Parts: sequence; structure tokens; C-alpha cells
Amino acid sequence: MRDPEGSRQARNWCNIALMSDLVLRGFELAAFGMGTVFVFLTLLVYATMAMSALVARYEPVTVEPEQARSRSAPGDGPDAGTLAAISAAVRRYRETPRR
Repeated sequence: MRDPEGSRQARNWCNIALMSDLVLRGFELAAFGMGTVFVFLTLLVYATMAMSALVARYEPVTVEPEQARSRSAPGDGPDAGTLAAISAAVRRYRETPRR
């Protein structure tokens, strides 16, 4: 006569062993995937740094002279035409009805 309780325990141990094997494989797959992403992102960072260094070496930044950058002196305001356009736009905005 068979021991049904013993065979049930044996099946439970087999299921536990199978589940732990699946969990172990899942962790291995997750670690492999995260390692792959880490290596790819590390290579991407170094490639970006290398390209930046190459661009800086062969294509230096040109700096515009100070006079060419500003067209007007710091104390000057907008001209009369610009002031008229701004005041007309503000007047029209204030006159339009809102919901």
C-alpha cells in the first residue's frame, strides 16, 4: 500500500524545486538585461564625450565681438514705431471681450 501523504510531500518538494528554479532563471534574466542596459548606456556616455571632444577640437567656437552683438546702447529704449505697435496691441487686447 502506498503512502498518499508521502507522495504528496514529494510532489510538493518537486513543485518547490521547480518554482525556485524558475525564480532563479528569472533573476538571471533580469540581471542579464540590467547588465546589458548598463553597458549600453556606459558606451553611449563615452561615445558622446568622445564626439564632443572631437567637435571641440576640430570646430572651435567662434565668439562674436561685443559691438556686433548689441545693436543699441544699454540706455536706449525702443524707437517710436515699436512703441506705437506695442501700445496698439495692448489697447486691442484690453478691448476684446473675454469669456
